Amino acid sequence: MTPTRARALTLTLTLTLTLAPTLTLTVRMLAVLREPSRRLHSAYYFWPQYRRRYGVGGAGFVAYIQDTLPALRDCFSAHGPRLCARSFEGLDQKYEQVGK
Repeated sequence: MTPTRARALTLTLTLTLTLAPTLTLTVRMLAVLREPSRRLHSAYYFWPQYRRRYGVGGAGFVAYIQDTLPALRDCFSAHGPRLCARSFEGLDQKYEQVGK
C-alpha cells in the first residue's frame, strides 16, 4: 500500500449469545476505522450539500473544515472524543446543522 492511499483498521468481533438452554445465536460485527481527516475529506466530496454551500475545490474544503472544527471541539469538551467520533451529528441538532 502506498502512503497516499487511505488506510483503515478493521476489527472483527464475534459474540455468542445463549438465549435459552437450547438456543444459541452467534453474531459477527465488522468495524472499519478511518483516520478522521480523511473521513472529513471523503464526506466533503461525497455529500453534495457541502459542495453546494462551500464550492468545489481546496478553498471550499478549507471553508468546510473551518466551520466543522469549532463544532467538533465543542462536542469533544461536552461529550468526549470517543462519543463525538462515533455519533457527532446525532448528539445534538447544532452538530447536525454544521455545514448545511
